[in-house]
Amino acid sequence: MHERWQSLGGHFHHYRHAWLAISLLTLLIIVLGQTASEEVNDVATAPQQASPTPQSSSTPAAPEPVEQATASAPPVSTDAISETVADNAGPSLILIIDDIGNNLAAGMRAAALPGKVTLAVMPYTPHGSRIAEAGYSTGQEIMLHMPMSNQSGMNLGPDGLTADLDQKEMTRRLRLALADVPYIKGINNHTGSELTELAEPMTWVMHEISSHPLYFIDSMTTAKSVAFDTARRFSIPTLKRHVFLDNVRDASAIDRQFQQAVAIAQHEGMAVAIGHPYEETLDYLEKALPALKKAGVELRFASELLSRQ
Repeated sequence: MHERWQSLGGHFHHYRHAWLAISLLTLLIIVLGQTASEEVNDVATAPQQASPTPQSSSTPAAPEPVEQATASAPPVSTDAISETVADNAGPSLILIIDDIGNNLAAGMRAAALPGKVTLAVMPYTPHGSRIAEAGYSTGQEIMLHMPMSNQSGMNLGPDGLTADLDQKEMTRRLRLALADVPYIKGINNHTGSELTELAEPMTWVMHEISSHPLYFIDSMTTAKSVAFDTARRFSIPTLKRHVFLDNVRDASAIDRQFQQAVAIAQHEGMAVAIGHPYEETLDYLEKALPALKKAGVELRFASELLSRQ
């Protein structure tokens, strides 16, 4: 009997060790399973850092108020014109409509204006590429309307050119903007009363522009702008803005500015007028442009008149 109990006791000890091993193994599996589950959940719920990619054309730039020029730009002298503009051109008006891209209906209406009109399209706007395509298909000229920092602190939208950038970053932003707007023949500045007064940033900008077959129009948002002179140093075909049509959004005020531009073209041979896709401006131009020939002035594109210096 004693031996029988010893035998049973031995079996019991074996069974107890086996159950203990199985229990420990089960507990280990449960713990490991919970840990693995928590790791998977951490990965799934962790915030993902987006890869740095260029701004796409679908990124909207907030519509901004127009920067007012601090002073009227002086008319370009006859000597300056003769160095830049084709000799066989008669009195010519270059008409640029700025700030294209945020408002589809206004942009399409600007693209349909009668005669040769240049659309200055802002990069990364929701409708910029579509309007540029429409304008190009009807024979209009397309420009890049490049945002540059201003003294008023106006928002530039994504990737504008600001005074705190180094040359590498400024060049990168300019190249991306150039790639965003199709069919461009030239560039002008959006706002820019700060940046266009600074010699070094303007040197960087013109250095990049000079590597492309593009012209530059100085919008002259400040009388102290060095952009025009810097562009000429790089042999970039360039002109200055003479008249803003719609600093005052009123038909009679727009008419006065338009007639001033016509008078400059008649006396100097060429004028650059800049307007915006405001309802008042478009209403006026739709009526005024067909009658322009009667004044002996032709609407022309800057690319027709400018030649490499």
